[in-house]
Amino acid sequence: MNSARGATVLAGLLCAVLPLAAHHSTAGYDKTKTVPIKGVVAGVTWMNPHAQMLMDVQDANGKTTRWIVELAAAGVLKGRGWLKGDVKPGDEMTIDAWLSKDGSARAVGRFVHLPDGRTIPGLSAWDCTSAAQAGCAGMGKLAPAER
Repeated sequence: MNSARGATVLAGLLCAVLPLAAHHSTAGYDKTKTVPIKGVVAGVTWMNPHAQMLMDVQDANGKTTRWIVELAAAGVLKGRGWLKGDVKPGDEMTIDAWLSKDGSARAVGRFVHLPDGRTIPGLSAWDCTSAAQAGCAGMGKLAPAER
């Protein structure tokens, strides 16, 4: 009977902990430099563990590429003052981002320059390895490096 109870407790703990494993690292992104991505919003998906923005970005030759920009969780963005209706498809905007190391059209949004002029940190606190990292003023207190 004790082993059955132990197995049940273990299964319950695994169910509670597995969602934490869903958070993935930003190791696939070049955190040594922040690059501005300017484009037209194609869509925003408010979800957890990360919200995503699709942006159509035109290069110097006129070719348009759809970028996937990963952001903090929807609740984190809302806590920073970014509401779901603040960005709509067709809006032109800039995101300061870490680009994917593999050269794909993927990025992590560090700072999102909203159409109304506000700048919102796009990272979650998990994406900062320390307060000394450029743009990170401590866990949950992200700020543009120029401040």
